[in-house]
Amino acid sequence: MVNREIILMRHGQPKLAATDKISALEMNDWIEQYDRSEITHHPVPHASMQLAATATVIVSSSAPRALTSVQALGLKPALVDALFCEAQLPCGH
Repeated sequence: MVNREIILMRHGQPKLAATDKISALEMNDWIEQYDRSEITHHPVPHASMQLAATATVIVSSSAPRALTSVQALGLKPALVDALFCEAQLPCGH
């Protein structure tokens, strides 16, 4: 029997300007900034580094924050696909 495990890791903290509150009209712009954001340059947790090092295949969403998270772990994804992106944030009109 082959032991297989899927490890899901959340991306690092998105690099966004701090905001307390935003209006519904500002939400569209905030979502666009979030979708384009990379991650902050905080140190990667040691436990995350150890866990990521055990992976044999790395896949990533196409989101910049996901790709820079993989890079921060010192890894390269074998597959990058928008299929792995999180659900889009809703916005009103």
